Amino acid sequence: MAVTKRHPNQNDSSSKRNMGRSRFTKRNDTKTAKENESGKFWTIPRTIFVVTFAIGISVVHRNHIANMFESDRHFSHLSTLERELAFRTEMGLYYSYFKTIITADTALDGMRAIMYDNITEYPSTINTLKRFNLYPEVTLGLAFRMYEQISSAMNWQTKVCYTVNRGEGYEPVQSCEGLGEPSYFFIESAFLLNGIMMGVFFLFGTLLSYDARYEESTSRSLLGCPFGGVITVAAIFFNHGECTRVQWTPPLRESFAYPFFVLQILVVSYILRTPRPSYKFSVMVALLNTTFMACWQVTFACLFVYLHD
Repeated sequence: MAVTKRHPNQNDSSSKRNMGRSRFTKRNDTKTAKENESGKFWTIPRTIFVVTFAIGISVVHRNHIANMFESDRHFSHLSTLERELAFRTEMGLYYSYFKTIITADTALDGMRAIMYDNITEYPSTINTLKRFNLYPEVTLGLAFRMYEQISSAMNWQTKVCYTVNRGEGYEPVQSCEGLGEPSYFFIESAFLLNGIMMGVFFLFGTLLSYDARYEESTSRSLLGCPFGGVITVAAIFFNHGECTRVQWTPPLRESFAYPFFVLQILVVSYILRTPRPSYKFSVMVALLNTTFMACWQVTFACLFVYLHD
């Protein structure tokens, strides 16, 4: 039987190669651990920066559309009747149902009045809640009643009233400003929701500009992805008149529905870019779709774009 003998130098070189590989592996593991720790460290400030920037953009857009509406209607210098008359066409129709809920003796009486309405299509009795998708008005009406009760119990000043002298030939009128004024509460809710929508657009642009390979190599970069959000917001502001008309018609259905649609697109985009998304995101999409469809009659046309062969 033949016996193969190894030279001692061969064993030494083999052990040295194994030791070199183990040291190289340890160095790589240490480097990867340090990069992961560095990435986790920079994740917190990046998140704070992105969220803060989104909130700032939301505030700017809310103030922008509110100022445009004020410049167009001089809303703060109108009397209560003139403000209600400023809601033209179907805007006045939607606002009238909001007023029905807040002026009823109880919230239940207000709900009954819009669910069994024999005035809108007289002599027929119709359920205007379902016919005209009045869920935003119902929500705001109940919120206004709660706000009045809480402010009354806490002795909060909810509005400021003063006399407006409108010049020669016009009688002075009493005008009130503040959330305690129903018309202000109504339009400010629409402006707030659409202000938040612009912050969602910023997050949407930030998400779409994310590149996993790029982020792994430059985890310390703080302004890489948010720059895409800035471009998105800038594009919307440059085409603001084509993107929204809430600054002219705040009571319309789209003013309440469109922000939920944008948020739903953001969540769906995140799900598509995540290998294993949690079931919570599916629940979130279902809730956003339900809210979106409850606020607007033509939502089926918007959601139809999701269908494909």
